[in-house]
Amino acid sequence: MFRRLLAISALLLGLVLGLDVASGHTSLLSSNPKPDSNLKASPKEISLRFNEDLLVLKSKSINQIKVVSTTGNLIAGTTKTSRSKLIFKLSNNLKKGSYQVFWRAVSGDGHVVQGNFKFNLL
Repeated sequence: MFRRLLAISALLLGLVLGLDVASGHTSLLSSNPKPDSNLKASPKEISLRFNEDLLVLKSKSINQIKVVSTTGNLIAGTTKTSRSKLIFKLSNNLKKGSYQVFWRAVSGDGHVVQGNFKFNLL
């Protein structure tokens, strides 16, 4: 009886820990600007902070941020990865309007996460 209870407990513990490990991928903690925010001035950069460090390869830019205007124009800028932060430096000030931010990040263990959000410049 004790062995059976011990085996069932170990199995349940393994399932719980296994689910926790499987769902432990990189996630976005915060962004600046925030999703759906209304800004009065053009940001100089767009920054995303994740819950773990991102993967960096010397020869390839695998972590990306792309900014698109309402008219579909791709906004010029450069993306830089710094540990758990992804930063997009804008080449020029943005004009009034709505902007969509598309991002893609690769965690240290190689898992890819991506998402998008919008913000408005009033």
